[in-house]
Amino acid sequence: MRHLIIALLLLASHLLAQELPGTQASANPAAPVSAKDKCIVEGRVVDAADGKPLRKAVVTLFPIQRRTNRSFAVTTDSDGVFSLKRVDPGSFRLSATRRGYVTQQFGQSPLYPAGNLLELEPGAHVKDLLLRLQVGAVVAGRILDEDGEPMPNVQVNALWRTYRDGRRTLVPAGFSSTNDLGEYRLFGLAPGEYIIRAALMANVILAGAAAGPESEQLGDSAYAPTFYPGVQDPSQANPIPLRAADEIRANFTLNPTRAFSVSGKVINPVASARSWLTLASRDEMEQFNSGSNRSAVVNLDGTFEFPRVLPGAYTIIGRTNDEKARYTARQNIDVADRNVTNVIVAFRPNSDIPGRFTVTGSSRVRLRDLSVFLQPDSGSTMGGNTFAAKDDGSFILTGIADDLYRLRVGGLPANSYIRSVRYGSEEILEKGFDPAGGHDSLEIIINGDAGRITGTASDKEQKAQPGITVVALPDHPLRWISDRSKSTSTDQNGRFNLQGLRPGRYRLYAFEEIEPGAYEDPQFMKRYLDRGKTADISENSQQTIDLIIIGREENQ
Repeated sequence: MRHLIIALLLLASHLLAQELPGTQASANPAAPVSAKDKCIVEGRVVDAADGKPLRKAVVTLFPIQRRTNRSFAVTTDSDGVFSLKRVDPGSFRLSATRRGYVTQQFGQSPLYPAGNLLELEPGAHVKDLLLRLQVGAVVAGRILDEDGEPMPNVQVNALWRTYRDGRRTLVPAGFSSTNDLGEYRLFGLAPGEYIIRAALMANVILAGAAAGPESEQLGDSAYAPTFYPGVQDPSQANPIPLRAADEIRANFTLNPTRAFSVSGKVINPVASARSWLTLASRDEMEQFNSGSNRSAVVNLDGTFEFPRVLPGAYTIIGRTNDEKARYTARQNIDVADRNVTNVIVAFRPNSDIPGRFTVTGSSRVRLRDLSVFLQPDSGSTMGGNTFAAKDDGSFILTGIADDLYRLRVGGLPANSYIRSVRYGSEEILEKGFDPAGGHDSLEIIINGDAGRITGTASDKEQKAQPGITVVALPDHPLRWISDRSKSTSTDQNGRFNLQGLRPGRYRLYAFEEIEPGAYEDPQFMKRYLDRGKTADISENSQQTIDLIIIGREENQ
């Protein structure tokens, strides 16, 4: 079920990052809830195809504000019935999962996975909720080499198209690996359209022939990542549409192609420290937002070699095991039609950068709940680190390598926003964080007087609808602090609540059905410019705006 977990993590990270920046907390610690204010949530879980009750399904209430509410879970009985009792009031999402089925959120669209919010008022008793689970689909097949022989140790991914940072990209939704017969099986896939990709696992040594006397020019052969039905360009791949319970066969062949070596020398100021190098594909990061890495051993004389490297753009990443100080290296290279030699990988000491949170405005913030997450702009698989604040709001960013970073703050109260980020005397809110040697300190100013917009989303008959995606797009998005937009969904009564809005002008839209993140693509949103409503937000402003839903038939 590893591939199912990956898909759920992608969904959860998107929903939490959009609704509440970072890890959210209320301005005040949660007070104990009296027995009369506790809530009850009841319903049934059934098979979507035949309506039969599903026993042993796990039903979970996930709180939106995770530090003021806890999760509640229960298992269905033989009639598929569940009853969640003694639940604290608050905002939740409700989901159900069972072995062999696709996890489903209450009110989830058949195409896009954002379910309804459940708003539980004190003492609420919500009854007769119905969750319909679909049987997971399967893609299975065999991977053969150019001679028709089975290929073991091939990683096979099911990829789906989604939006990331305002552009379309492919992300893994399931993975498997081939056995000694070349067989793979991707299971538990949700209905949708998938691209199937096969790639020999990193650092697997091929039993292939070298190029002979001209190997300096021709290099060795290697198997390039291949997309079904047997192409190396993902734009030429045949998408496989899947419905619930489908089982599709997808066999294809991997063919060898020319590959080359990358070699050079490491410059390490700590001669006694052992070094490790990793080769990461920048092309894969750009196309799929993830990628496989290969490692190389650094010899005693500082030399290294990556054999059988396919043409493309790469980053060599280095690290050491020195106990006194951490050193890292990062070197971009391009492999074209010949071996790449004499590459110099220079290690530099990492920086320890002091910092502090400062809070302004009326909101009370417990400083030790705050944290800083740094994400290198060079890609998600290149790493990221979280650093917690102390009681006085101070923190230390340890072991920071030279790079350009995006910054996210965890633990922000829902009514707060990042007002300023200063590195030394420079404002970097719109530039990104570049430590450049680490000689300054970082100051993050949090303002507790963010704006708020509430309202309803109604159809053309003026009837408020649950499960509608509501987005607020700023005229001036801030890419470097993960604050490009705000989104939420309407609750069971068709109401929405957008909090933590930075001062500025926004356009608000309500979609019956929209792919997560599509609204951050300017090209996609051009067709809806006349369908949004404008809101000018100032500090501590509270506005009520009612929206007319853009129907799914208008979003094709």
